[in-house]
Amino acid sequence: MIEEPLSSTTHTLEMTQLKELHDALTAPAAPRFTAEDLGITGESNGSSGPLPASAVLTDVTWDGPPPYPYVYGVFSGASGGSGGSEGQRIDLHTDALRKLSHGLRLHHSWGI
Repeated sequence: MIEEPLSSTTHTLEMTQLKELHDALTAPAAPRFTAEDLGITGESNGSSGPLPASAVLTDVTWDGPPPYPYVYGVFSGASGGSGGSEGQRIDLHTDALRKLSHGLRLHHSWGI
């Protein structure tokens, strides 16, 4: 879920792309993406342990200025494990966003 409310006049390519990712990931029968799929196994947010390869991406969030948002993936615990219900929030950088968009068959432009 997008964390920061936007005025009806705020519209950027990044915000459009993030909404499309959110909608695709939270749709019924949405495809599953793991940390391994996105190449971010072992990443950490500083307050949690390393992200397991089998952690499943459940949503995309952001904060910061709309033209240059900080993008995060929310991951459930490892498959078959006992991960927390709130999920682990991990930075998503250009490479992971490109892999995610490609996997969802969305034509997005991330990075320069």
